[in-house]
Amino acid sequence: MIDLATYEPARAFLAAAGYEASIGETELDQKVPALFVDLLADEGEDAGEWLLQMTIVSDFSLAGDGAADPQDQDHEDVTLLQLTTVAPVLIEPEALVACMRAAFLVNTIMPIGGVGLIEAQRRFYFDHKLVLAERSVSELVLRETVDMMAFCAETYGTLLMEIAAGRMSVEDLLKLLQGEGDATH
Repeated sequence: MIDLATYEPARAFLAAAGYEASIGETELDQKVPALFVDLLADEGEDAGEWLLQMTIVSDFSLAGDGAADPQDQDHEDVTLLQLTTVAPVLIEPEALVACMRAAFLVNTIMPIGGVGLIEAQRRFYFDHKLVLAERSVSELVLRETVDMMAFCAETYGTLLMEIAAGRMSVEDLLKLLQGEGDATH
């Protein structure tokens, strides 16, 4: 089991598995520690930077003031780990509706997590959450989850980036997802 009290054991494990990983803080209103993993570093510059951000977003054992919440005693050893990666490209304004339709289609076949859009930033993202006992995760679950997020970014992210740039239609995406299209369009 990898202890997530600090992210160093997870960083070291993923680095040994071939991922570029580092520890830092989120860019949110409240800065929290995070583990960052470059999902497609081996794919070259054409893949873009798909930086996975891994954060503990909810520790059910603590109330907002840091004191134990008596109503959450059933969840005192449960932690929610969020894994999110945001696309390295902006959605062209005229492609926003097409990207929303495409995200819906991709969500129907995604193996884990989901894809969404941050409309104000004109970006799409992949997101997955793990419910963990205490603050630890097995090496197998961590590796498989990160590998699957990399797969989603490489496979579906590449297609969504084509739609975001206006180079692919939703109809072409649907054909590809049904196994009828040509990925080189």
